[in-house]
Amino acid sequence: MRPEQQYVRNATRGLRGKVRQDTQAELLDHITERTRQLTLTGLPPEQARTQAMQELGPPPTVARSLRREQGFTTAAQLALGTLIGLTLLTSLTARLYAQGNPFISATVNRVLYPPHVSDPCQNRPDCVTVESGTDLTLTGTRSYGLIPLNQASDYLNGTDIRVRGLLNKHLTLPGYPDVRVHPNRIGRFEETGTHGGYLNLPRTLVDAAQLGWPVTLKLSGTSYSLEVGGNTVPDENVVAPMAASLYLSELLDQHLTVAVRDAASITPDLTWWTPSTWTASPHVLRRASPRATLPTPGPDRLYAAVSFLPERRLSPNSVIIASLSAVAIPSANGRLTIPISDASPSPFGLLRLVNSREHFLTQVRDGHAVTMLVEIPRNLRLAADMGIVNEPERTLTLETGTSRPGQ
Repeated sequence: MRPEQQYVRNATRGLRGKVRQDTQAELLDHITERTRQLTLTGLPPEQARTQAMQELGPPPTVARSLRREQGFTTAAQLALGTLIGLTLLTSLTARLYAQGNPFISATVNRVLYPPHVSDPCQNRPDCVTVESGTDLTLTGTRSYGLIPLNQASDYLNGTDIRVRGLLNKHLTLPGYPDVRVHPNRIGRFEETGTHGGYLNLPRTLVDAAQLGWPVTLKLSGTSYSLEVGGNTVPDENVVAPMAASLYLSELLDQHLTVAVRDAASITPDLTWWTPSTWTASPHVLRRASPRATLPTPGPDRLYAAVSFLPERRLSPNSVIIASLSAVAIPSANGRLTIPISDASPSPFGLLRLVNSREHFLTQVRDGHAVTMLVEIPRNLRLAADMGIVNEPERTLTLETGTSRPGQ
């Protein structure tokens, strides 16, 4: 018996019948997903699985909480009995919370996220913070790639993708494995509480690509689109760039983040230090200051610039911490424009362009600003290594608003 199976068996002692079976399935799903997340940060699989179980708590404690919960019969008892502990991980309360049950959601949010909190998501996974006052119907949320689950089937009409399931939702495509949907929550700036029951379409399609779905990212001029099985996904100019950004985030987590953290001697206590990923638009590229322009290695391919900027001290009491970022950059007129940051990456306006991971990390250790080009596969599937472009290494001279290749 595998360790996680033994864990869920012990953690559900005292439960009976289908309740025990369903709870064990949910616990196993959580451990599997959390293990995957921790593995992407660089932990060995065995250590990641052990940490995922430790985060849930000792099995006897979990079992007591679940037995108490099984005995509750009213919504008030459910909320009062399980606000802490497993509220957001497993159980009927978690389901009601994820589905946006008004009483459960209001009670949990009051305890966990008091009224003075300006950002109700508080860096929680599977939660997106949007502008205050955003309409939470499809009209307002589709610009964030978030689709109300009760409207997802209609939204995806015209594609072969279907939404299945009652409590546990899945996306299905004929001939391919089902993709589990992790319901997203939405928080609005300066407003308390969050609202559940949304499909994060870009996130789910990136997951689908890893399972072999025919997800294809395309670039026409400077406009992105996303196809699944030959059918274009709605709102492609929103969903496609977000999917590219999420792909880059996983790419960095799997192949670079931990190594850069170590090379730059960034303290592990800075747990919020994570790479940023985004997809640049022509408007952003034109305004970027500083920026660098390069000939496009292959005009029919998709690229991202992965950059490291060292820590910069602006004054004795003001420091900009080191950053790692990946930016998907469209090709225009045979040129790639690389936005660097709003502050000069080095005192001399120089940026080293390298063509290997090893040289990238060497430059990071030496405290230099450095960039490398990475090819984004059209199928958005993570490979065993980064697709680093094998272009000649060079130094770029950067200027505010304009730039030119250096020698």
